[in-house]
Amino acid sequence: MGLSLSAYASKDDQQAMLDFAKWFLTPRIQKEWYQAGATPASNAILQSAAFKAAQPWNPLTSQVFSYVKDLWNMPEYSTMLKVLNDTINAT
Repeated sequence: MGLSLSAYASKDDQQAMLDFAKWFLTPRIQKEWYQAGATPASNAILQSAAFKAAQPWNPLTSQVFSYVKDLWNMPEYSTMLKVLNDTINAT
């Protein structure tokens, strides 16, 4: 899931989010992130030899992520979400 910055947040909260994102996306933190078993947010790190060697599944993960799409930016997303919610909440 991506990081979001809301225009409705206070200026202080917006700055805190930007500061967090800047820190989180540093190579050192991304390395700690993938060493803990997560997927890095940086494509350069995702494709690095160090990431691929960190876990047995990482070489495949680095290949698969080229197919990942951001569903929230698809025009069909809201329609699909409504169908999902209607189905889950059907009585």
